[in-house]
This record gives sequence, C-alpha cells and structure tokens, in this order.
Amino acid sequence: MKSKRALILLVVIGIIVYFPSLFGRFLWDDEDFVYENQAVKTANYSYLWSNQSLAGRGKASDYYRPIQFSIYAALWTSVGNNPAVFHLISIMVHIGAACAAYYMLLLFEFTPLTSFCIALLFLIHPIQTESVSYISGLSDPLYALFMFTSVSCYILKKKRSYYLLLSIVFLVLSLLSKEFGLVTICLLFLYEFFFAKKTDWKNDVSYLVIMGGLGAFYLLIRTSILEFYTNVQLWGNNSYGTRLDVRLATFCKNFFSYLQVALFPHPLFMERDFVQPVVSSFFSFWTIFFISFVVFSLWGIRHFGKRALFLYCCFLVSLIPIVGIVPLNGIFYEHYMYVPLLFLWGCIVVIGQSLLPKKEFIILFTIVSLLFVCKSISRQYDWISPERLYRQTLSFAPKSVRILNNLGMTLAQNGNYQEALQTYDKAIAIDPTIPNMYHNKGNAYASLGKKQQAIEMYRQALRVDPGFTFSQQALEQMK
Repeated sequence: MKSKRALILLVVIGIIVYFPSLFGRFLWDDEDFVYENQAVKTANYSYLWSNQSLAGRGKASDYYRPIQFSIYAALWTSVGNNPAVFHLISIMVHIGAACAAYYMLLLFEFTPLTSFCIALLFLIHPIQTESVSYISGLSDPLYALFMFTSVSCYILKKKRSYYLLLSIVFLVLSLLSKEFGLVTICLLFLYEFFFAKKTDWKNDVSYLVIMGGLGAFYLLIRTSILEFYTNVQLWGNNSYGTRLDVRLATFCKNFFSYLQVALFPHPLFMERDFVQPVVSSFFSFWTIFFISFVVFSLWGIRHFGKRALFLYCCFLVSLIPIVGIVPLNGIFYEHYMYVPLLFLWGCIVVIGQSLLPKKEFIILFTIVSLLFVCKSISRQYDWISPERLYRQTLSFAPKSVRILNNLGMTLAQNGNYQEALQTYDKAIAIDPTIPNMYHNKGNAYASLGKKQQAIEMYRQALRVDPGFTFSQQALEQMK
C-alpha cells in the first residue's frame, strides 16, 4: 500500500466514521470550557495563557490547556455558538493524529500495510469517541498529533539538522496541549534503545539530554509557577488524592479494566469512578497480579520480535501519566487510553501478522474494523444528545450527582421543569452539600414563575456555600 493512498484512506474513513458527531450539541463540561467561559468568549488570550483554564468560568481547577482554549477562543470569535464547527475541528485533529501516527510507524520501519492497519484501528476505535465526539476532549487529539509529529521529526534529524529543532517545537506544543505530552520523551528513549546504532550513541545521548531536560524544565514550571491548585485543594482529604500508595494500588486494578475496554469496548460510559473502587492497600492481590502480568507479558511478547516488544513497551510507558504519581481529575476515564491504544493494538497487529497467513489476517482485521466502526457510530449516537448521554450514564452510575445536575439542567433547557426539579431532588438526597443543585432548582422555579420558591433555593445555596456568587447574583437580580 502506497503512503499517499493510505493517508487518503485514513482521511476518508475518519470523515465517514465521525460524521454523526457533527450533529452533536454542547454538553457536559462544554459549558465551562467554551460557551460560559468569559476568557474564551472574549478571546482574552493573555488570560488563557497565564491562568488555569477554568478561571474564565470562575471555577477552580488545575487544568492548563492554553492551546486548546486558544482554539476555542478563535472558533468562538469566528463562528460563535455553532457546535458543528467545534466538532469538525475535533474530528480533523483526530484524523491528523492518525495520519501522523501512520507516518511515525513508517519511520519505525514498519511496512506500509502494518502501519496503515495500526493507524486505522487507532482512528476508529470506539473509545476515541470520548475525546473526539466530546468538544471538551480536544486536548487528547491535540497532544497526540504534536507528540507523533515530534517523534517523527526526531527520527528524521539525521537527514536534516533542523528536524531536531522542529521536534523540540512540537514537543512544546504537545506539552502545552496536555501534560501527557511528557510521554514523548519516553518514546524517544525507547526508540533509541531499540533502534539506535552503536556508532551514533554519543550524539543520541546528547539529543536525549536536550529533550529530557526540556521535559524536566516544563514539569518543574508546571508544578511550581503554573500549579494553580494543590492536590489537597482539589481532592480534599480523600485518600486517593493524598496517598501515593493508594493511587498506585488503584491503578494496578484499573489496568485490567483499561485492557478490557481497549480490547472489548463494551459497555462504554462516563463516570466510571463510581464503579471502579479505590484499593486502600498497595500490598493487595491486584498489585501482585499486575506486576506478574507485566513481567510474563514482556517475556512472552519478546518471542514475536523486536518491533512487537518495542510497541508493547511504548504501550506501558504511555500509561505512566495515569499510574497515579500525580492525581488527575478522575480515577478512571476511557479517554486516558487515547494514545496507549495505538501501541497496544499495534503490538496485537504485529503478533497477528506473525501468527496468521496474510489472507486470514486481512479477513480477521476487516471483521474487527467493521465491529469497531459500528460500535463507534453507536456510541456517537449517545454523544450527540445531552439528555440521552446523561440518561445512558446514569444507567451505570445512578449516584453521580454531577450527571443528575447535568440532566436536570438539560431538562430545564428543554422546558421540562417538573422533571428537572425531581432530578435535582435526587441529587440533593445523595449529597445535600453542593450549592449548584439548590441554585439550579431555584432557576427552574424562577422559570415557572414561582419567585418565592426560587428565592428560598438561592438562599439555601448560600447557606451551603456563602461564597457561591451565582446565587448572590440571582438574588440581586430578583430584588
């Protein structure tokens, strides 16, 4: 398969598979990320680059995504409240990441057919809908696109010296898209370890020092000057947020859940934190099982050749950001597998080609691809409707307060105020300490013309949180 034809196929297939996403609306965190974020709506780029990303919404977070939010600002300035354009950008960046992955795999000296098969599975895998069909998930395709391009430029540095500079530039862009871009440096170390010639080791070491030093410098800045909130501020006294051993032990268990959704992507749903229990002790069955699994899988995969082992090692190092060394905003999200999927399925493809005759491999690959396409399109059907997505999520995580809140807000926007009030009551029964529920319930009463009930709900929100500015503003407006 010629490279040009493969790239055209990836673009065409990507557009066809993700076409349903163009009909999606703004939902979930899109409110905070886009259409209610004042820094985005006013295109205040200096603010977006100097503050945490949700500051423009008046919310606390430790997100620092200046490139992602600058794209949102540029789109809002250009097209305004038009979610289809935002979705189109997400789709195109994802397709770009798949094309960049294809080219990177060619530079790893995989055959064009192998490279295409791996890139295609990365493109169409149903898990990717969480990053592509969800506007706020843009950071994953962005950092991956820049990561794969940085690695490719690094490999090409021996042909032209300026490629090293380009590799550095794309590494910086990947880091500014998402901190997971640090995996780029790990991939470069693995590439040198598996494929570098002994005659070049002195230059290679100096190049790695440059790239590694840049990554270390960014990590230092990100955990000092650009650390907007500490773990304690974001997680409170939660053991997962305060204890490294708990996070590591929990990852050891979650690892097998990640494998399950990567290999057999069903069911797919958000809010998996409610079904992925925290493991309280590092010395547990799951820790021993995880270590044993990794050791035996490495031993077994090495028999399928250097490139299969290389891809599997890339898969393992791409999981480092979610191991728990630094607590993230959630215990388990499917989109954390966005980049690891490429290397996991790459390893599977290489092993499959070594075990099966070419004809049988193509047949099996085609069947898997069609199943992935069907599941991906089906999952997009959930993502294009906020109410359907929230109800689908609640069927797996019925005690998720924020999903109940999101559903209530969606019902209210659709004029279904009575059911919205009932939904808020369910959320309050689960956790009565969240002011948003009372505030949104007050909004529903206000829309029904029940002023006194609305005022009481706003006051209740302020009793729960005296600094809740949204209710303070609502009460001022009702005077």
